Amino acid sequence: MELKQRPKIVPYNEPTMPNIDTLDLAVGIPSYNEADNIGFVVRQVAAGLEKYFPDLNTVIINADNFSQGGTKDAFIAADSGRIPKVYLSTPAGVKGKGNNFRNLFNYLLPYHPKAVVVVDADLRSIRPEWVRYLGRTVFKGFDFVTPLYCRNEYDGTITNQLCYPLLYSVLGRDIRQPIGGDFAFSGRLLEHWMSQDWDENVLQYGVDVFMTTEVMFQRGIFRISAAGWAEIVFSFLAAYAAQSDREQQLGIVEALKPLYFARTVSFIWETLELDPVDSERKLLQQAQTFWAKRSALLDSQAAVA
Repeated sequence: MELKQRPKIVPYNEPTMPNIDTLDLAVGIPSYNEADNIGFVVRQVAAGLEKYFPDLNTVIINADNFSQGGTKDAFIAADSGRIPKVYLSTPAGVKGKGNNFRNLFNYLLPYHPKAVVVVDADLRSIRPEWVRYLGRTVFKGFDFVTPLYCRNEYDGTITNQLCYPLLYSVLGRDIRQPIGGDFAFSGRLLEHWMSQDWDENVLQYGVDVFMTTEVMFQRGIFRISAAGWAEIVFSFLAAYAAQSDREQQLGIVEALKPLYFARTVSFIWETLELDPVDSERKLLQQAQTFWAKRSALLDSQAAVA
């Protein structure tokens, strides 16, 4: 697996954890100017690691954006008991939560962690139990764990009104907090993320939704059924027919392309263990589905006319 170029890492003290060749559980804390609260988060995390994972090789890592307000000092000074701490930073002037995450992931790769938990540095409600609930689920065999916050229904409006419903419409999965800053994941998922292209949006503040969607695509969870594909095609044909502007028509065709690829992948998953005869039968069934749903296209054309 070819990994992308690794950003500069600026650790405090020794860049390695003594006597640890492999790592069981790491807790990452991304930050930028969080001197006032990061010590509290460290203490809660350390208490959770000591109470719920006492026999594992664990570490707390601050992935910072070269903060100038005392974040590094507050992190180092925070009492973590027997749990070792590591401070990482992006170079001066390099901002963005995605850069923090890639810095953290690069540091962790050589240790092959079994599980990683990430929590925000500005949390005031975090308790030791958070580490338990997030971490133990990965050890049960899950690759990605997202939170379910107890929130007022009018809080988190961007999540409630945009991110949650949009991701649900694309993925068909109930991921209540697709941009939550607190989650857990396996070591193999870390390697998968690092094999992807991280564009500038991801390196800044699109990293949370990037990781969520990459998980869904990586698992083949994102499926388009034959019936769903028929409805999509007919809808796009109707939209194309309703446009007289050639540029708009081409834009509709371009928008269909990723859904076409998604349907292709879905068909592969559906037929992966079938012989050619049964696969051909699947294609016939899809054609019959198109026939059964053709009224949707005819109705939309009538509406346009």
